[in-house]
Amino acid sequence: MKKVQVAHLLVQLGVGGTEMMLYKILSQMGKDNCDHCVIVMVPGGDIYSLVEGLGVPIYSLKMHSGKPSFVAFIKLILLMKRLRPDVLCTWLASPNLAGALTVWLSGGRKLVWNIRNVTPPKEGVSLATRIASRACAVLSNYPNLILSNSEAGMNSHIASGYSARKWRVLPNGFDCDRFKPDIRSRRAVRDELGIPLDASVIGIVGRYTQLKDHLTFIRAATRFHTTRPETFFIMIGEGLDESNAALTSHDNLPWQHGRLKLLGKRPDVQRIYPAMDIFTLTSLGEGFPNVVGEAMSCGIPCVVTTTAGDAPKIVDDTGICVRPSDPDAIVSAWVKLLQQSSDDSLLRGERARMRIQRYYSVEAVALEYERLYLELAALP
Repeated sequence: MKKVQVAHLLVQLGVGGTEMMLYKILSQMGKDNCDHCVIVMVPGGDIYSLVEGLGVPIYSLKMHSGKPSFVAFIKLILLMKRLRPDVLCTWLASPNLAGALTVWLSGGRKLVWNIRNVTPPKEGVSLATRIASRACAVLSNYPNLILSNSEAGMNSHIASGYSARKWRVLPNGFDCDRFKPDIRSRRAVRDELGIPLDASVIGIVGRYTQLKDHLTFIRAATRFHTTRPETFFIMIGEGLDESNAALTSHDNLPWQHGRLKLLGKRPDVQRIYPAMDIFTLTSLGEGFPNVVGEAMSCGIPCVVTTTAGDAPKIVDDTGICVRPSDPDAIVSAWVKLLQQSSDDSLLRGERARMRIQRYYSVEAVALEYERLYLELAALP
């Protein structure tokens, strides 16, 4: 049987949820049914070498980040004519738009859009991305299929004007061998950070943006500190470091008393999750938050906001969902989880991990992607 040729178009191979999901899918797919290549608009990126190490060809349009290029668009059309993939899978708004125009002009292949978020807000998102998203809404009948990693993302795009036809939800998948409970990492990380083994630790992971609402986490931590000053808090992500004055203000009690650890961007987050007792996500908007699945894979109970995309569905009854921008609700959830006996807490963490293994393993998700590509390639 002839292999299906699949090309993936995305902006860059940086360390983001979209890029890592593509890498995980490619790493799990067998080579019997599909051959893959990756086309990036902007060269380089932290996971470029990882994808290259899989033996997947990578082509670059050599654009500059944030700058549309007519020359790069012509390169993409010529590359499509040369590679002649059966399926072009595009990831996020700008590649989705470029992919639609390219297939329209070069023809002869199935087009899959991959949407990984809710509709972009006006704050914190570039004008070019918002324009691309609106243009995609107009063209949303054109692709053969639109994929979303979350029901929240699908529903928000349909509500904003995207066609309600041709959608399919394929959730993110998690490597439960990489993200797992690890007592040695728990001890080592706590030792590195000067946190006693018997202390309670509450963490959050995600780059510093308005949508992540880290300040609500800080307000909750400050209120929690007044009654449980022995608790430690860990914040991980780009912008979550000592240079961020919003996190180190004079009224931030955990910071002033050495109970807040601002770790910034870390490549070893899989080591740090096991050091936590509770993971928290305060987001005002998400699609499918990877950090929740990673924490649950490590056996960590989660407190998430009802506005954090599919997080409530992912967590289900293994954690607690709270209203957004409500520090008191977060504090109450933390108290409830920390009041459990050690056995009950361990059981809740085990149920969280089992839920990820059952419904969100990367192996199962990769298999669904492969089936999808084969189905599309067989269409007339």
